[in-house]
Amino acid sequence: LWIMPHSLITVSLATAMLPSASRLAEAGDFEGVRNETLRTMKLAVTVLLPVSVGFVALAGPIAQLLFGNGAGAEDARFIGWALMALAVGLVPFTLHYICLRSLYALEDTRSAFLVQVVIAIANVGFAMALVVPFHRPTLVAAALGLAYSLAYVVGLWVVWRILQRKLPGLSMRALARHLVRLFLAVL
Repeated sequence: LWIMPHSLITVSLATAMLPSASRLAEAGDFEGVRNETLRTMKLAVTVLLPVSVGFVALAGPIAQLLFGNGAGAEDARFIGWALMALAVGLVPFTLHYICLRSLYALEDTRSAFLVQVVIAIANVGFAMALVVPFHRPTLVAAALGLAYSLAYVVGLWVVWRILQRKLPGLSMRALARHLVRLFLAVL
């Protein structure tokens, strides 16, 4: 359930963005690559932020509906918490994915690989920090989901910094304004 809206939206937007961003990069139009990246990000979050907030709000009832019957019915709430934790990472994961496509358009696969290494290390670190100290088996799935989400927040920050050096004028301000207005509207 969590991956379906992300996959359909993100893959289709990134698929449409990559050829045009690649053509712009090949022509040396880095301002055009920047604008294409920001436009794709705004389109993606316009759809995915409401989905993410809705998923946080409805994860408990969805888990109860799907898993609230039978022998493990009392565990449905733990599944709901795990879904909520994953929903937190939907927007950062998507923005990171789009940023990686911009790096690919700029033919910088080395940076894209290094960002993935940072994400893997952050994921392990957050997972250890959220799981080991508490020793609560019922919360392991939610903690791992939250670790995954937080790792992509770190990954987004790292890849954004790299793109700022490669795409002059790339600023988080316009995207942040869009995110805040959208989040307020969703609430």
